[in-house]
Amino acid sequence: MSHVAHPGGLRRTLALATLGGALAWVASGCSGVHGTAAATPPETELQEADGRVALEDVAILLPLPTKTSRELAWPAAAEVAPGRALLPRDLAARFPLLQEDPSATYDSLHVVAVRLDPCAPAPGGGARCEPELRFVIQPIVAGADGEPTTHDAAVHLAYRIGIPPFLALLGSLLVAQSRHARSNLGVHSGFVATSDGRAFGAMVRAEAHEAAAAGQLVQATFMTLRSRGNEWQFGGVDITREHPLGVPIRIFQTEATVQSIVLQETASAFSKSVFPLPSDTDLLPLFSDRTMRSAPAEDLARALRAANRTNNPNMRTSEDTDCVSCHTAHTSASWAAREIGLTADDDRYVSPTFDLSPLSPAPSDVGVLRAFGYQGRLPVVSPRTVHEAAKAARQCNWLLQHPQGS
Repeated sequence: MSHVAHPGGLRRTLALATLGGALAWVASGCSGVHGTAAATPPETELQEADGRVALEDVAILLPLPTKTSRELAWPAAAEVAPGRALLPRDLAARFPLLQEDPSATYDSLHVVAVRLDPCAPAPGGGARCEPELRFVIQPIVAGADGEPTTHDAAVHLAYRIGIPPFLALLGSLLVAQSRHARSNLGVHSGFVATSDGRAFGAMVRAEAHEAAAAGQLVQATFMTLRSRGNEWQFGGVDITREHPLGVPIRIFQTEATVQSIVLQETASAFSKSVFPLPSDTDLLPLFSDRTMRSAPAEDLARALRAANRTNNPNMRTSEDTDCVSCHTAHTSASWAAREIGLTADDDRYVSPTFDLSPLSPAPSDVGVLRAFGYQGRLPVVSPRTVHEAAKAARQCNWLLQHPQGS
């Protein structure tokens, strides 16, 4: 471990020296570790700017390990502190992922992506926000050819962390930027060179663990494909010290704590059955090819605008969007554009800085509900993920340019 600790410590020293001015402001305003500090600043104070922070600095997609090289494998069972796993076993055991799929075991769960958010909604809602570190975890198992592949399932962990570890990790990523840096979002360019890739992966893992160890796991959500192969379930829990195994989260605009989508699909037709439906949704005309072809034009236009809003982090958040809508609106909208030539520009997210087209193929297959991770061995990055990364990167740039919050 000495070869990892030394460069990581050097990068951290450089990062904190570079970002020290920012610490003076945000440490006084954002909540500290375990929620012990003062009130957080309103989200409106964290503005956006151009700068060095790129999409892949705040949304890190890892390459899958291979049969002959597992150096980059990152088990969810890895300890972030003595006796403290990144994903606790007893918490993972609560999720349908491990209950319904016999080949998806706790030991098969691995981190496939890491995300940084400088302004995640604080508990209780309102305009307050806090820095957050998120881990995307999927089952990685051997395929028929022996090479690692993933299951169509995931667990997302959210750790609230203090500003110093947030900026230390961000600074290390900026120091590690190279000529391989990409303008749009896919597998992080730090993994491009095999030798450098191992060192980069070791750095990200070590510093992410350090940040998580100093922070608090506050939420765990899951997505799992049930045994019939065409039904996905979503749910999650909020975690506190009093409730380490979590309290189930109520799905937005429903009374349920689990939401399902069943997909019937052929080469030219599809139908999405959602249960429970949110009490108010304009997306309904997009849930089947039949309604798309027969609905009044104004209903379809309203539905496509709603899909744009769902994918626009300036208009919708995870706090006011149900799980299925968030994971499926973009594929229905892509299907409408491809099959019947319907599009809408109103309420679409745009960025003055970033290329918002992902490196992965366009997510037009209505059977792909993945947001950020892998569909088998294929990297998948949804529009919502790209847009959230663009907003987070610009917020980080502004934060670094305004060390006194001015």
